[in-house]
Amino acid sequence: MAVISKIRNYTGLLIAVIGIGLAAFVLGDFLGYGPMRQQRVDVGKADGNAITYMHFENRVQQQISNWQQQTGQSAGPREAFQMRNQVWNEMLREILMEDIFESLGIDVTAEELFNMIHSNDPPQVLRQSFADPMTGQYDPQQVTDFLRNFNQLDPSIRTQWLRLEEFMKQDRREGKYHTLIGNGFLVPAQLATSDFISRNTTADIRFVYKPHADLDTEDFTVSERELRRVYDENKHRFKQDASRSITFVSLPVFPSDEDRENTLNDLLVLQDELAQAPNIASFINAMSDRRFDPTFHA
Repeated sequence: MAVISKIRNYTGLLIAVIGIGLAAFVLGDFLGYGPMRQQRVDVGKADGNAITYMHFENRVQQQISNWQQQTGQSAGPREAFQMRNQVWNEMLREILMEDIFESLGIDVTAEELFNMIHSNDPPQVLRQSFADPMTGQYDPQQVTDFLRNFNQLDPSIRTQWLRLEEFMKQDRREGKYHTLIGNGFLVPAQLATSDFISRNTTADIRFVYKPHADLDTEDFTVSERELRRVYDENKHRFKQDASRSITFVSLPVFPSDEDRENTLNDLLVLQDELAQAPNIASFINAMSDRRFDPTFHA
């Protein structure tokens, strides 16, 4: 009875402790520190910048959607794989080149972008997107009509156009960078003159050739001292690393037909179990020597 009486005396304190614990648990999940918070998955890192799976997957799905709208076909596994590699390379290039563009002051202004779109020689990506379906030729009037009615277009179409503008700006910035690098190489006039003279100078000469094999060795006397001197002066040219001669037997080991059949049966059993597994990651962690890795490797 004494114990129960003491518990009753501390009932308020116990309720307060439990309440604080529950509040800390809920706040931890809400702020991203608890187990209920979804963990961010990075598919890679470039120049210290992480590329999240969500960002990468959104870009891939947008690329697949654009391709399907342009071709009118559904993207198969091969096309999807190629577009994943394309998106991955684009994201790497954007991250790696951004610091270079910023340090060199390379940019594309709004006026420059406007001139690119409405010029007589627009970017190739614009030619492909606004080509006449009957002739395949670029139709600048389509671009004009498209931009005139831009605010009335579907939001998804406007998003695609903004992505197209960003692609054209990135392509132009890379073009400026390559031009800058190309113009940075200069051959001095003296070096060019020297190279021209060495390539175009000729001379007429006359010479007599007598091979050593035609000489009579009896006409020459070589002493032991001369042989030793030549040997000592040139032995460093024929220096060899220490080596050993060994004798061994190689016994190639190949699986028998029974081994192949047993392995195939084991794989078929695992295939059936994998198809019925409710959680693929848990199944792989239990059956494989390597942990399940959701990262996409290009």
